[in-house]
Amino acid sequence: MRYRISHTTTYKYESQVSVCYNMTRLTPCTSERQTCLKTVFHVDPPPQSMRSHEDAFGNQVHYFEITRP
Repeated sequence: MRYRISHTTTYKYESQVSVCYNMTRLTPCTSERQTCLKTVFHVDPPPQSMRSHEDAFGNQVHYFEITRP
C-alpha cells in the first residue's frame, strides 16, 4: 500500500517580519515496517540557508532561515 502525504505550514504575522528561523521534523522514517520512497521539501520564499541532519532518534531534521522581509 502506498500513501501520498502533504503538509503545509503557513505563518501569518501582525506586522512585517525580517527574520524567521525554522526547524522541522516532517519526513517519515524508514523502518522494517515502512519505507519512505520520496520526500520533497519546498520553502517559499526560498531560504537563505538550509541544512538537514538526522537526530538521535533517526528523524530527518530540516533547518532553514529566511532573513529578509
